[in-house]
Amino acid sequence: ETLLGERSIPLGFDYNPDIFYYASNIGRDTYSIHSVDLVKKQDTGFDLEHPSLDFVNPSEMLPDDVLVFDRYRKTLVGARIDSLRHETFWVDRQLAALQRSMEVASKGMNVEILEWDETRTKFLVRLSDQSDPGGYYLYNATEKRILEYARRAPWLSPANANVSRSFAFTTPAGTKLNGYLTLPRSVRVAPLPLLVYCHDGPWSRDLPGYDRGAQALATMGFAVLQVNYRG
Repeated sequence: ETLLGERSIPLGFDYNPDIFYYASNIGRDTYSIHSVDLVKKQDTGFDLEHPSLDFVNPSEMLPDDVLVFDRYRKTLVGARIDSLRHETFWVDRQLAALQRSMEVASKGMNVEILEWDETRTKFLVRLSDQSDPGGYYLYNATEKRILEYARRAPWLSPANANVSRSFAFTTPAGTKLNGYLTLPRSVRVAPLPLLVYCHDGPWSRDLPGYDRGAQALATMGFAVLQVNYRG
């Protein structure tokens, strides 16, 4: 009853220890992020909400990878969320603008800004795709130049990967669902057999990014369908 009902989940303190962040679904359908001033004992008015997704997994009591802080300016700059791709909702305008420009330049790759230096001229970025685990890159904002630092799973060649793409739709009842479809690079049997690859249950979901299980099944000749059904 508590898990399915309205409640709040603690996320962590600000650099200012008087400010505490929490996620809540009270009075709404999804978990959004708010903050409270513990000294004044009142809400600060901060409200960060995704229109259709939770910022936290309600089965996690203490999520530790949601809030994004600038360690140099000692401020909250954004929050991580998994939609059809790994995303960051930036409240910092400079980082939001950099995110948009890098997404355009990456031509469809998933861009994750992970770290930066004090002057915000050098950034550590992760680029990936549903069909490619990608790698880590160093971006120089002054020179507008990006260099590969390390590949993730370098033994996997993107040219040999099975094509995987995300999709989203609304059911006749108005429920928003999404998922992923992975197609085999080489067809062994016609018509192509479809395998529905289910996640672990109502508190789980298929996450964005390279899925080793789906890729292995597609290599065996299956079209692999993953749907984030609502438990």
